[in-house]
Amino acid sequence: MTDTFSAGPVEAGASSHSNPATTILVADDDVLVRKVLKAVLVHSGYRVVEAEDGAQTLAVVKEHSVQGILLDVMMPKLDGFQVCQRLKNDPATAHIPVVLVTALSGQEHRHYGLEAGADDYLSKPVAPTTLLSVVRRLMGDVQPGAAE
Repeated sequence: MTDTFSAGPVEAGASSHSNPATTILVADDDVLVRKVLKAVLVHSGYRVVEAEDGAQTLAVVKEHSVQGILLDVMMPKLDGFQVCQRLKNDPATAHIPVVLVTALSGQEHRHYGLEAGADDYLSKPVAPTTLLSVVRRLMGDVQPGAAE
């Protein structure tokens, strides 16, 4: 893969048990958060691509076929609310489930995120079992590596 970003997207989880149809984009400006979320998803058999800001998130979605997005709200260039709204307003990406995973835990932020089109909203820190439950629900209970 050729990156056009200085700190370009990273792919992981392409094991023999993974189904390329179960790729999740993890978008967060905090590298540690990306690593933790990626580890949980890869351990469960998902493929993962990453983005570190809002603009890169939109570029990665155009470049990769992703089936779900875990999106931080407080990111540089474009915040997660703006990214979510753009994705949901674009017919080519409106079908992709978006979960906002953020430190913003107030009800007003949750409401704003859902109004922006998010399919779910999780407050950090999020338990791995909760994260996987939400991802699996939004993926239609398709387990990684399962035939579609």
